[in-house]
Amino acid sequence: MGWYEKNRDRAIAVSKQYYRDHKEAVLVYYKKRYKQKREELLAYQKQYNRERGKTGAQRKKELREANPGKYRLLMLQHKHRQRANGRYACDGTVSVKALRELFSEFTYCPYCGVELLADNRSLDHKTPLSKGGLHTISNLIPCCFKCNSKKGAMPYDQWMQIVNQ
Repeated sequence: MGWYEKNRDRAIAVSKQYYRDHKEAVLVYYKKRYKQKREELLAYQKQYNRERGKTGAQRKKELREANPGKYRLLMLQHKHRQRANGRYACDGTVSVKALRELFSEFTYCPYCGVELLADNRSLDHKTPLSKGGLHTISNLIPCCFKCNSKKGAMPYDQWMQIVNQ
């Protein structure tokens, strides 16, 4: 057993800390390296796709067609994780399992009462991220696309006053 296997957690922690401390330099290095090895990387990708017979887009399309509900949950989680990884705070409570439980609790839109189906449901932040809300499961509420679009960046209380009128 080598040093890395014995100290894997420590090595990963040191690597992550280095990246946080030198993020700009690391990104410049990777961009420079990509430019130098672009043709080699593209050739490898083409060979990989030829050997497997499908591109990433084709595999993604097959997953979407075979499991539309699962695919939608994964994409929602991915979208929210991307937004939360930016400038928004996240406590890690938003997972596929947590989203499934949340969607199972809400079969109708709490704002307008329309039935929530896989093709018309959306996740709304009660306190919008742009207003300082957190990306946590307790700040999320399933609703229909129409209501989520109308609500926009309004706080939950203000939106409920409009809905109840």
